[in-house]
Amino acid sequence: MNVQVIRLEDSREPPARLRPALEAGVAEGVEFVERLERDWRDGSNRFDAPGEAFLVACRGDVTVGFAGLNRDPFTANLTTGRLRHVYVVPAARRVGVGDALVRSVLEAAIGSFERVRLRTSSPDADRFYRALGFERIDEDAATHSIVLRAGP
Repeated sequence: MNVQVIRLEDSREPPARLRPALEAGVAEGVEFVERLERDWRDGSNRFDAPGEAFLVACRGDVTVGFAGLNRDPFTANLTTGRLRHVYVVPAARRVGVGDALVRSVLEAAIGSFERVRLRTSSPDADRFYRALGFERIDEDAATHSIVLRAGP
């Protein structure tokens, strides 16, 4: 699948190009998709603080997934980022879209964060993140972590 990952800039409303992917997530009952839209609209999280990013995966003009990077709000360590809201529409799963999104987020994190954490309770997500180099951890508010390495 030919997919392009791009970085979205801040806006007051979630960009219109996200609408179909957001609707797919809501239809699946993915709670964090609803939270993403709510937080974006009320301004509590637009992925626009220093070092943060929001990326979308597109196939042509169609958004097939998205992922965000925030400073981890669950730690006082300012060099720890948090992978948030990774979602891929059902028709685009298991063809590398999620890999491309997460790898792009980690690349965007280099220079701003030394480590990126996340939380998941899904066994499938656990396998997915471990295959990408994340390690399981037992920390408050996080289940997985990866130390970033600058350079090749």
